[in-house]
Amino acid sequence: MISYSIDAALQTKIFDQIFISTDSYKILKTVKKHNIDIPFLRSKKNSSDNATIRAVLLEVINKLKKNNLNFKYCCCIYPTAVFIKKKKIIESFELLKKNRLDSVLSISKYENVILKSLSKNKKDIIKMNYPKYKDKMSQYFKDSYYDAGQFFWINVASFLKSKNIVTSKTGSITIPNIMCQDINTKEDLMQAKFKHLYFKSLRKTGNNKKYD
Repeated sequence: MISYSIDAALQTKIFDQIFISTDSYKILKTVKKHNIDIPFLRSKKNSSDNATIRAVLLEVINKLKKNNLNFKYCCCIYPTAVFIKKKKIIESFELLKKNRLDSVLSISKYENVILKSLSKNKKDIIKMNYPKYKDKMSQYFKDSYYDAGQFFWINVASFLKSKNIVTSKTGSITIPNIMCQDINTKEDLMQAKFKHLYFKSLRKTGNNKKYD
């Protein structure tokens, strides 16, 4: 699965160097096929389920600095970004530089109004999470967005100073909802496979320009 992310990064031709952060020897074998450098394995502390992407990023950048590898910008591409496109990576990099931003995140719009969301208890009894909005029509709400989980850019100096990926100077690039797919469960993987077949059919008919 990580091959999609690696291929997209290579296709952009804008990176001075590409590194993989992992503690998996299985991934190491996959990466070797692409001639990608893994100068060190990720620490056990930052390989747990509770590790944050911010902590991983700090570890990688600081270790690279110790090896005299310093970079002005850094792009973090998630290994499960199976529908990532090189065009979006390049566009967001240009946005970062042009507007002198601290970071740029790939985001996507919520399909439904989150302020009209529901929750339920063990007996399947529901309640509104935000009851004061129960009578407000959906078309009168502002759009809400979420982290698309594909990639993000940072200005390295700004990140090391704030230790935050999202700041008051964080820009965004919007990814179509259909091209976003979190892969944590078997159902997620099945949805990704269906989308893959859909995009494949679009390419065969020449109708894929909207998503390329």
